[in-house]
Amino acid sequence: MILFGNIIGDKKVEGKETFTVELEKMKSEKATELIIDQILSHGKKGATNGIMKMENGKKYAFSDFYKFKGAKGEKIISITSYVIEI
Repeated sequence: MILFGNIIGDKKVEGKETFTVELEKMKSEKATELIIDQILSHGKKGATNGIMKMENGKKYAFSDFYKFKGAKGEKIISITSYVIEI
């Protein structure tokens, strides 16, 4: 139930259907390694950061910030992502 996604400097996505379409577009880019440095959560909010290594040799540093519908974190209502190539 994602209502809003924002990839800073790239695009904003609103609605579950649009978000699903954007995820489908990303399927062709395969990650070979995901390194999670930190995961934080408190109440209805959470965050994570780390590094993604891709099949094509590129590496990306990322930070994602989540807002959940409830404190149990079962449904995401928004994601804000910061991604840079390193």
